[in-house]
Amino acid sequence: ILRSEFVYYEREVRKLGQKYLQSVQRAIDVVKYIAENQEDGVTLKDISKKFSKTPSTMFPILNTLIYAKLIQVKNKRYRLSPEILRLSFCVSSNISAKSVAHKYLEKIAHELEGNAHLGLLSEMSVIYVDRVVNSPRGYTYSNIIGMVASGYRTGLGKALIAFQGDNFIREYLSREKFEKLTPYTITDPDELLEEFKRVRRDGYALDRQESTEGVSCVAVPILSCYPYPCYSVSIALPHSRFLENFDSIVRTMTEVAEKIGEEMRRLEV
Repeated sequence: ILRSEFVYYEREVRKLGQKYLQSVQRAIDVVKYIAENQEDGVTLKDISKKFSKTPSTMFPILNTLIYAKLIQVKNKRYRLSPEILRLSFCVSSNISAKSVAHKYLEKIAHELEGNAHLGLLSEMSVIYVDRVVNSPRGYTYSNIIGMVASGYRTGLGKALIAFQGDNFIREYLSREKFEKLTPYTITDPDELLEEFKRVRRDGYALDRQESTEGVSCVAVPILSCYPYPCYSVSIALPHSRFLENFDSIVRTMTEVAEKIGEEMRRLEV
């Protein structure tokens, strides 16, 4: 589908007589070529041969694509980066994912008497895509749909970051500027690395009063896209009730995330 779309738009642009930048087109062609050989990857020699250009000509293009996080290189073989795979998924899924997940957010907000959220990984932060509020015990916040939050201090963010590749996590820990919002916010990179390992091992993430004192959260990644999750789902509720019903909350959230993922895969969202 993507190849036919590129061919169509290129034909239409030329039909209209509009100019386009050959260097940009070549970079796009390189990305498409790497995508076609994603499993084994391609070398600089392969790319130079494919486009009948010298390695010195192709190398700056590849470096630019790496800088833009569209491709990555390991053992001298180039592959698409997790970021471009995530973006390609999100282009077709953002609205549909919200429509699939919303009924489940309503379900857990009602059953667990808390605020349910759907989060989307964007760069190295998390975007609140959807929310259902059910907080009879008095803790409410302003509308946060569309808000961007740092991943290290939210359950949604931890659930997503922990399930990205190791290179992503290392880069995240080296680039993020950590701020202690509450006495419980984790700001030490080594401690966060251990936290991400625990999340990956257990399958769920916790926000233990790290964003707001008195409020804790359980979040689970939605494993619906390859190779890394784009979305996560969470429930936020008073810390006392979080402690009292911890096991049942984790069980409910894990089941809900699995159901959302299954439905999204079935619908190819």
